[in-house]
Amino acid sequence: MTLRKPLTVVIGAIAAVTMIAGCSSSGGGSIDDFCAQGEKIMDIGDADEQAMADALNKLADVAPADIKDDLKFLADTMDKIAGVDTDDPAAAMEVMADLDMERLGEVQSSLPQKLEELCGK
Repeated sequence: MTLRKPLTVVIGAIAAVTMIAGCSSSGGGSIDDFCAQGEKIMDIGDADEQAMADALNKLADVAPADIKDDLKFLADTMDKIAGVDTDDPAAAMEVMADLDMERLGEVQSSLPQKLEELCGK
């Protein structure tokens, strides 16, 4: 599906930034737990959409409050994509029509900077 590439970019940014040492606390979930969970995302291939959705849900569960909603949105989006029967173009188009592409673009643009602020040195 065409949506996988933007999600893969954001997920790659999450994984790269959460590997950075020197995390500091920011409320919500433990930053150490968040960074450790983020590292696990790197082991998931972008073709395994359900595994990626599950990993994003786990990451959202331990995320600091200021990025929890964005990560939950990505997880929900990936859940929708993972459930699509790629052999049924009409079903795929229906799911794509229901996705909030504007919000996805906003999250894709803002999340890497938020992650850098949380986990950067």
